[in-house]
Amino acid sequence: MCRYVETVRIYKHAAPLAAYHNARIARTWKTLGWADHPITIARAVGNAPDNEGVLKMRFVYSELGMECAQYEPYQMRYPTSLKLVDGGDIDYSLKSTDRRVLEALRLQRGEADEVLIVKHGFITDTSYTNVAFYDGSDWYTPDTPLLEGTRRQYLLDNGRIQTTSIRADQLGKFAKIALFNAMFDLGELEIPIAAIKP
Repeated sequence: MCRYVETVRIYKHAAPLAAYHNARIARTWKTLGWADHPITIARAVGNAPDNEGVLKMRFVYSELGMECAQYEPYQMRYPTSLKLVDGGDIDYSLKSTDRRVLEALRLQRGEADEVLIVKHGFITDTSYTNVAFYDGSDWYTPDTPLLEGTRRQYLLDNGRIQTTSIRADQLGKFAKIALFNAMFDLGELEIPIAAIKP
């Protein structure tokens, strides 16, 4: 049985992107032809243990409903270099617990800290984040993401980023790249374009 996951940022028993996580769960259920009334993360968020800092909740579910919710203090990774890798026909449009294809690509990073995945010539995501590129005035996120992330949608809805097609051979027109996901925001992790290796 396929299992799916939401990685949720919790701080003081609140999940700021809860509505976006619930919307993605609903889309997953609809895409897979499951029940009409999908589960939500509300109970799992409410059951989060007391913690002074940020918690990372791993909310796993299947057609049978919520399977588990695991909590741990969040520790951010700080990659400083990226390597372009060809993802072939990779498909990770549903956030599955099966990340083998992503981990296989990450093993191709060589001396870089993380990979930036290319699909049919277009930039997508890293192995664990969406990305946006800064051209000196605005932030642009690829319109070809592997996964439509919750924070990515939040940033789009709030006008902080905009979508565009970005080919791997166009990176030189940008100054820097930002990595972001449900656990951390735009601007918290930025890498110069020069630190992206072909």
